[in-house]
Amino acid sequence: MKLLSVETLSSPHLSQVGLFETRSGAQISVYFRSTKTVPPLEHSDHFFLIGALAAYLRGEPYVHAGAVDATLYQGFHAAMRQWDKWWRQRPINISAEIRDASSEPPASGQACLMSCGVDSSFTLSQQGDALSTLIHLIHADRPGEAAAAHGLYQNMTGFAQAMNKDLIGVETNVMTAFREVEDAWTTISHGACMAAVGHFLSAEIQELTISASFSTEQQRPWGSHPAIDPLLSSSAMAFRHQGEAYTRFEKHAEIARDPILLKHLSVCEHGPQSGAFVNCSKCQKCLRSMITLDLLDIDRAAASSFDWTDYHPAGLKRFLLPGHVNCSELLAYAEKAGRTDIAAILRDTIAYADKHHWIVEAEQILRRRFKWILKYKRALKRLRGAIYGLLN
Repeated sequence: MKLLSVETLSSPHLSQVGLFETRSGAQISVYFRSTKTVPPLEHSDHFFLIGALAAYLRGEPYVHAGAVDATLYQGFHAAMRQWDKWWRQRPINISAEIRDASSEPPASGQACLMSCGVDSSFTLSQQGDALSTLIHLIHADRPGEAAAAHGLYQNMTGFAQAMNKDLIGVETNVMTAFREVEDAWTTISHGACMAAVGHFLSAEIQELTISASFSTEQQRPWGSHPAIDPLLSSSAMAFRHQGEAYTRFEKHAEIARDPILLKHLSVCEHGPQSGAFVNCSKCQKCLRSMITLDLLDIDRAAASSFDWTDYHPAGLKRFLLPGHVNCSELLAYAEKAGRTDIAAILRDTIAYADKHHWIVEAEQILRRRFKWILKYKRALKRLRGAIYGLLN
């Protein structure tokens, strides 16, 4: 794979398109577009990161048009070695001109990626005045297609103002441009793609915090990870992985102390919802957060992004969870709080997940060993739904 060109489009906002060519000759475009005016870039480190990542996942060598920051170039090779240890996917050869950017004056801003989810809200509560900017990632195959995401961005404008922070939205197709990147989104890709967004804004900010998904005790190979994120830094842009010292329950407890963060909490696995409530309040992610807030005995009116009308913890028993780390954590807090009703529901949910975990393991084995099958993803999702239905 190689990067053929980078085009900076004329716009009041910074907008760039990188054109890649795969080994088979297919040409694929990746774009980044900011929602506000930011300084122009003198490098293409963000396209290097996406191109090298996609080539690595495809098992192709990568050739980069343009000079790459020496720190980023070396760090990406270190990241490939770590991924190989986790997933047995060997590093690829990368050809690029290397530049020493250590003498270039960096920007001064510090930012964190903000979705109003548990992890990013906790990061904001912890870093407070140290943060100048919130970065909101908007996934869209083409500029202007993600109308719902743009609506969320508009809602987040008020949130950022209430928190006294600047807000930059970055619209991009990094998740979906390459099928292999999307397929490996949770296990490898998402941390590198978030880092690419940081490099795209490196003339505006010099440090970007990527919020931890797991506590130290729960840590596992994952797309964003304390062993990976710092490796994707450059001389101009540093990445910080923060929050692994805290459990998800502890993060909820911290968020519940801030009325603004609690009011805007957005956790739904289906994405932000339109209407009166941001969260669907029925999926397993919503229910886990609602159970957590229930255990914390919060005023439900203060958690107004959830619809509490038909809330009952037993709704969680409808779902086959791929793992139960978070439920096991909740169970310990429920028992400590003397909430035997919730504890009994969580035990049933965990037992159900354990009983049927072989289904999850079988799916993961198929995904890792027969990657070509993922091009039939839509049909496979329907088949999976039918199998899960037959097994009740």
